[in-house]
Amino acid sequence: MLIVKDVLRLWGTAVCLAILLLLRTGSTPAQAQDAPPNPQSIAAQALLDSMTVEERVGQLFLVTFEGDQATQESDIANLIADYRIGGVVLTASNNNLTGYGDLSNVPAQTIELINNLQNISLLGQSIQLSESSEIEEDIVPPTRTPSSEFTPIPLFIAINYEGDSYPNSAIHNGLTEVPSSMALGATWQPELAQRVGEVVGNELANLGINMLLGPSLDVLENPDPFSPSDLGVRTFGGDPYWVGVMGSAYTTGVHLGSDNQIAVIAKHFPGFGASDRPLHEEVPTVRKSLEQLRQIELAPFFAVTGAANSPEATVDGLLTTHIRYQGFQGNIRATTNPVSLDPLALAALLAQDDLSNWRNGGGITVSDALGVRAVERFYGTEQGFPHRVVAKDAFLAGNDLLYLSDFALGDAPYEEQLANIKDTILWFQERYVTDVAFQQQVDTAVLRILQLKLKLYKNEFSTENILTLVDNNTPIKSEAGSSTIIDVAQNGVTLIAPDPNELAERLLAPPN
Repeated sequence: MLIVKDVLRLWGTAVCLAILLLLRTGSTPAQAQDAPPNPQSIAAQALLDSMTVEERVGQLFLVTFEGDQATQESDIANLIADYRIGGVVLTASNNNLTGYGDLSNVPAQTIELINNLQNISLLGQSIQLSESSEIEEDIVPPTRTPSSEFTPIPLFIAINYEGDSYPNSAIHNGLTEVPSSMALGATWQPELAQRVGEVVGNELANLGINMLLGPSLDVLENPDPFSPSDLGVRTFGGDPYWVGVMGSAYTTGVHLGSDNQIAVIAKHFPGFGASDRPLHEEVPTVRKSLEQLRQIELAPFFAVTGAANSPEATVDGLLTTHIRYQGFQGNIRATTNPVSLDPLALAALLAQDDLSNWRNGGGITVSDALGVRAVERFYGTEQGFPHRVVAKDAFLAGNDLLYLSDFALGDAPYEEQLANIKDTILWFQERYVTDVAFQQQVDTAVLRILQLKLKLYKNEFSTENILTLVDNNTPIKSEAGSSTIIDVAQNGVTLIAPDPNELAERLLAPPN
């Protein structure tokens, strides 16, 4: 089996031979105008060619799991090693980030957990063979050789981290307490948004996290703090242009702070700001045409995709949310799929010029969580949760990564979620073998996923390059964190009442 470095070396040799052949045959530059594919696409195709059906299908799934350890006998180890899932999402609600009962140890515990997860994905074995409450220091990853049928591919380690502490940020101990998106928007200074993004990118990358589910690029047109649908401080503001500017700056910061080792997944595409229903509780219907969407909801997403002003300002993916648009999707009925589950609607959105160019360049789509109450209500769950149908509809709609969270009916125990996840993956494997069109769509999605993973790790999937050395001397917090947050606080203060002139009259004169 070829490893990534071998693939790149062979590719370089092939390019040299091709140039020599062109010179010998007298080809002119006009006859060879097409540029060769980038290194990620060549290496990704080679990886795909070496992967089994199980490995290909597994890459489509981004799952949640319970517990703060990934021992060899754990459920998550089984999903990684045997079902070959593509990634995980760490959450506080699933007790992934506990510090083993000591909140000051959350960063070290998180690093150890991520190292174990990645080691299973790369070598088929966990560093931590049995349960322990001790945090191992100065871990040097053991050298193991995976079986010949095991293709080592790192996991996406994703997290929601919007600032403003819990519940909008999964980690709220041991890292810089960054402000909310609205606090950044209140500064009207993109450079501050970029600086905060750099802090976030640096600190999350220090933990081994490589995917940020954010920022939120929703445009809050009509703020209503008393409405259950109001996103509150989770968005940069209500002006499409400025949401795009601040989102672009923040994305740039995350990429620079992490040395481009964190994938930024902007949400909630195509825009949730005009919704009249709570996020994830119900599928809302918004009465807007495609042109209205282009002017308001989609404008910030254009700013970080095809219209981005730099590679660093370009997001790596879009998280598609569960929402319907009347006027764009036609007459809405109770049976009309939300955009996230509608192949025609999502294709039409991604066909917009800026989004189309970004998508063709490798941009990925990530479904919103597929087990939330809004999805349950849409499908009707009197007969149980239709986990196969939900995952199939989300994938056929055009989502590359399927986010399986709360993947069972209501408050079902995790054992039911786990059973549904496994059954869904096995069903996808069966369909891959029997359905050629499905197989082609899987391969296309997996190719995008592999290209992104290769980009994050600079084409090298070695344990030395991916695992994080646990060292008490290695700083987790960014040195610039505190000063950056103070600057945001000073510049984000907004006088609501009274107006400046009235305020001047009310204030006492200073002493002589």
